[in-house]
Amino acid sequence: MVDVVQAHLIAMVPKIRPDRALSYAEAINDVLADAEIDTAQRLVHFMAQIAHESAGFSALVESTNYKNAAYLDKTFSNVKGLAHGAGPDRQRAGRYR
Repeated sequence: MVDVVQAHLIAMVPKIRPDRALSYAEAINDVLADAEIDTAQRLVHFMAQIAHESAGFSALVESTNYKNAAYLDKTFSNVKGLAHGAGPDRQRAGRYR
């Protein structure tokens, strides 16, 4: 398997900062074996998914500002601490916004 390098991320997402591309490439390589990403196809799919989920490697944290409580309930109904309650986890997830 080929290691992901800074140049790969820059080619994939031209607007990425070079310092972040280097840092992310190192972090990505650290998780490939544990995640069983051991073929070119798996690597391509993984890279596409994380690029999409991170808005081109620009979003560093997950947004929890959900406006639709029903969507939140449906999406996270199986996550411990979030289902069918009105505790602090729900408030942090934007339940009462």
